[in-house]
Amino acid sequence: MKRNFTLLELLTVVVIIGVLIGVLLPTVSKIREKAKITQSMVAIKSLQIALSQYFTTYSILPFTGSTGGNNDALLSSAEYTKLLCTLNATTDAPCDAFSNPRKIRFLEMANGEYKDAWDTNFQVAFDLDYDNVVDTDYVYGDDTQNNTIVIWSLGPDKAHHPNDTDPTNDDNVTSWTSD
Repeated sequence: MKRNFTLLELLTVVVIIGVLIGVLLPTVSKIREKAKITQSMVAIKSLQIALSQYFTTYSILPFTGSTGGNNDALLSSAEYTKLLCTLNATTDAPCDAFSNPRKIRFLEMANGEYKDAWDTNFQVAFDLDYDNVVDTDYVYGDDTQNNTIVIWSLGPDKAHHPNDTDPTNDDNVTSWTSD
């Protein structure tokens, strides 16, 4: 005689599967978030390397705009676009204002964009007076960032605040280690 499953047994199996899914979904979400952070860290490192190669080739940073008194700069969205054009050796507008006379491709990009895992432009700050310190008016973290180039992603909340302790900075992915 063939024995069929009872309704109670089927419901028990469905509940067990539901509990297992409920336990696994947060883990999968955390793994995806960690993957996005890692993806952004790799992209930041690639951008740093491209900027360092540019500096090694031309002995100047690819951005020399006027920033007022302190000679450091946090790039605007338009300036970031021009920077990417320069690093990708693109000569189309708006790239003609920036210089890459040897047309060396320092950075590979998909569709002319270079964004973080949350589809946001990276934040880039330069030390344009070459004292190896980026002013904290532009960057949060220690009192100063002892780098010529500082890059960070705004993270999933797509927000940044110059105050070190502001919670909007907690999810940012940076090119430096913050205390």
